[in-house]
Amino acid sequence: MRQRAPLGHFSGRPAGAVAAGRAADQKRRWGQLDPRTDDALTSLTAEMGTAKPDLVETIVGEWLVSNAYLPVPRQMDEESTVDGNG
Repeated sequence: MRQRAPLGHFSGRPAGAVAAGRAADQKRRWGQLDPRTDDALTSLTAEMGTAKPDLVETIVGEWLVSNAYLPVPRQMDEESTVDGNG
């Protein structure tokens, strides 16, 4: 039976090395960003306390919704009322 790696390790590598490898893979998939764009994203991630991939996903998602490429998310709660038949 194969032993599991301890938490925080992947294939004998520490979690930091795994995260760095993932970041490098992601950068290769994204390609190079314009330096001004990259600087702006870096500043925003520091200001908002979020990771760059999460920020990019939020920005792109909101752009897709605002330009009608994705439907507007609708959130309904128990107290909301709607007109018509569903």
